[in-house]
Amino acid sequence: IRIRIKTHNRPFTEMKVDKLRFYLNGERVMINSLYEYLFCHTRGIVIRPDNGLPEKEIFLPENTIAPVGFAPDEDVLPYPANAHSGYRLIHEYFTFPGKFNFFDLNNLDCHKAQKYFDILILSDQMPGKRVSVNADTFYMGCVPIINLFRKTTDPIRLDERHTAYPLFPDKRREKITEIHSIESVSASNDPTDKSVSVAPFFSFKHHTEQEENKAFWCAYREPSSRKSLPGTQMFISFVNLNYAPDRPPHTTVYAHTLCTNRKFADELPEGAILQAEWEAPVARIVTLSRPTPQLDPPMSGQTLWRLISHLSLNYLSLGNDPDSLTALQEILKLYSFSDRSSTHQQIAGIEKMSCRQIMRRVDKDIWKGFCRGTEITLEFNEGMYEGNSAFLLGAVLNSFFSLYVSVNSFTQLVIKRRHQEGVWKKWQPMVGQQIVL
Repeated sequence: IRIRIKTHNRPFTEMKVDKLRFYLNGERVMINSLYEYLFCHTRGIVIRPDNGLPEKEIFLPENTIAPVGFAPDEDVLPYPANAHSGYRLIHEYFTFPGKFNFFDLNNLDCHKAQKYFDILILSDQMPGKRVSVNADTFYMGCVPIINLFRKTTDPIRLDERHTAYPLFPDKRREKITEIHSIESVSASNDPTDKSVSVAPFFSFKHHTEQEENKAFWCAYREPSSRKSLPGTQMFISFVNLNYAPDRPPHTTVYAHTLCTNRKFADELPEGAILQAEWEAPVARIVTLSRPTPQLDPPMSGQTLWRLISHLSLNYLSLGNDPDSLTALQEILKLYSFSDRSSTHQQIAGIEKMSCRQIMRRVDKDIWKGFCRGTEITLEFNEGMYEGNSAFLLGAVLNSFFSLYVSVNSFTQLVIKRRHQEGVWKKWQPMVGQQIVL
């Protein structure tokens, strides 16, 4: 694959370009095949300056190309600090898989080029029939966006007649404004008074807040009671340390929230021009695709039972028994947030799981010794992933396992195809976000 990068004004000799990020744009099935091709069969990168001299070419190793979307600073959905980041990756894969359609080229050296240079991605085999690339396949300057924005709710007048109060981020635009989450709660006696923060009941600040504030807030969500209003409604209540109804020593309370536009964002077309709320160094912002549909939080009894059973998963270790595969599939079901048949097929497509203890050297220095870890082998039935990517799910699970591993250990994921001999992909041993070897 050859990608040509051009500059319009300054020559590359005056620019410090050591990293480029690309977005894979195109039909979903083709992009899935191209993603697999890049991260399964790339064996090196060549930077060829515009002077065309062979001695000016720069050869880079295969790890120059790196996946995007797995690092902590590349998250899309807001997650609380006390939540496991591995679950966030699973959640994002099933709700917004397009966020992983990026890759980085690191440690580039293009200072020998003037107006353009070529990037040659070397592979060990020809791409399949599904892979067809052109200039519109690799985009730069792209970023995933989500329909979330900060908004302060309408003030709530506290009284002695209610134990819970509905939260309205904008009562005039209630049909297109829905609360996603509460970031903080403030209280005051008068609009001109300085507001004070009310701590959440489920927090670690009880010992510091107990003397100043005797009440804490907690919130819950209910389905909208009006047919004309899709989505949910948030309620807030105030309790003491015994979880008995109480109220802050103030008359007015308001919440600082993250909101969505309910189903209204689904109407945004492909190619829509967006306006930034602040000055940005861009000429224009255009959507490359339609937004994915908003998923309402599951609130049925079956989901609640799964949530309770999730507590027992912390006591299950990875092994060769059927319970390990069942536990993994239950985690995927819980964090998929969808009842779509394609989602259930992807989860059921993981047909086999086996584990074995392995040992690897820590880094390249001999004095650092060896570390004991677990090699996890998953077998996928690709027929269950029509329109989706079993390889991408494997990449997400590779990061999930590495974040889930215990202290002083590591994981190494191996994936295989059903009815096919050999290994499909074997990732490097990982501890969290770091490669062991």
